[in-house]
Amino acid sequence: MARICFLRVGATPLLLPESQGEFGGAEVRAMTFARGLAQQGHQVDFAVAAHDSLPAVSPDGIRIVPLPKKTRGLQKFMRSIRGRLSNIPQSFPAIEHIEAPVIACFGVHSPTAQVVAAAKRVGKKTILFLTSSEDVSHNENVSSKGKRQRIQHRYALLNADEIVVQTKSQLADLQNKFGRRGILIRNPIDTEIGDDDLLHFRTHVLWIGRADRDSKRADVCFELARRCPEIPFRVVINGGDEAFLKQLLSQVPNNMDVETHVPFDEIESLYKTASVLINTSVSEGFPNAFLQAMKFRTPILSLDVDPDDVLVSNDCGTISGSMDRMVELMPSYWPRSPLSVRQGRNSRDYVLDNHCLVARVTELRLLIENLSNSQAAA
Repeated sequence: MARICFLRVGATPLLLPESQGEFGGAEVRAMTFARGLAQQGHQVDFAVAAHDSLPAVSPDGIRIVPLPKKTRGLQKFMRSIRGRLSNIPQSFPAIEHIEAPVIACFGVHSPTAQVVAAAKRVGKKTILFLTSSEDVSHNENVSSKGKRQRIQHRYALLNADEIVVQTKSQLADLQNKFGRRGILIRNPIDTEIGDDDLLHFRTHVLWIGRADRDSKRADVCFELARRCPEIPFRVVINGGDEAFLKQLLSQVPNNMDVETHVPFDEIESLYKTASVLINTSVSEGFPNAFLQAMKFRTPILSLDVDPDDVLVSNDCGTISGSMDRMVELMPSYWPRSPLSVRQGRNSRDYVLDNHCLVARVTELRLLIENLSNSQAAA
C-alpha cells in the first residue's frame, strides 16, 4: 500500500494536547482519516507545525513530520515577489520534508495551491479534501477574494490529482463549475460508545466554533442566549479573531459559560450532556460538530445550514431560518422533549448508516491505492 502524508499544520494539538493550539473540523477530519488508515495497516505520515515535544511516532503508529517555521529574510522576500508576478503558486519549501509519494491537503486556498504546485514539480500525487461548500460554490466574478487568490484557488482545484468531497452538492458544484470529477467520501467518525454514554443528564445547549462575524458567527449565539435567559448555554470558542473574541468575552450573558480551550479528548463530554447543538454558520462543508453531536443522540438546531438536507430529510434536527424562529424553537429542545428525543435517535441512526469510520477509511484506502497504481503505470 502506498505511503501517504496528511498535511495539516494546525493539527499539532491533536497529537500534543499540552500545546494548546487552535484546531477545527479540518484538523479533526484529517487526523481521523490518518488514524483509521494506520489501524488498517497503511503507512501514514502526518505533517504538522514543529513543536519541541512532538514524538517521532504517535501511539497510533503514525510517523510525525514536523514542519519548520516559515523562512525569514531575503529568501522569503524573493519568493513573495515571484508570487506577485505570477498566477502559478511559486513555493512550498517544506515539500522537501515530505517523503511520502501521496500528499493529502485540506481546503481550497493559496497554501494548498502551493502544495499542489510543489508536488507536481517533484513528482508526488495530491489528494485535495474540500472543507467547505464555499470551496466550489462561490461565483468567481463576485467573490470578495482578490483576483490572484481566485486564480490560485482555481489552480488547486484543476491540478490536484484527486478531489474528495463531503456532500452530493459539493460533487455537483465541482463538476458543473470546474469540470472536475470528485470522489464522495463522507466525514468519518468512530461511532463506538460506552454502555452509559446515552444515559447522561442533559445539562445545557451547546455551541462550538471560532470567533468571527462572517462564518461561524459566535455573536449570533450570544444574541440567542440573551433572548433565552432561562436556558443554560455552554460555548466553546476555539480561536479566531482575537479582538472580536475579547469583545465577546466582555459581554457574556449570565446564562452562558464560555471556554476558550477544551482538549479534543475532553470535548465529547460536552456533546453527550447537551440537549441540542446550535449552529449559526453562514456556510459549512459537513461539520464534524454535527457528527460528534449525532453520535450521542444530540439533535441539531441550525439557523441556516443543512448540508444535503441531511437534518430535515432524516429528521435529525431543525432549520429555523431566522433568529425569531430559533427563539421560538428553543423550548422544544430545552428541557429535553419528545421532539429532541426522536431527532436524537434518528441522528445516531444516520451516523451509523453513513459515517462509519471503517467504511469511510476503506473508501479512502482504495482511492490511495488506485492513485498509486496509476502513478506506477505512468
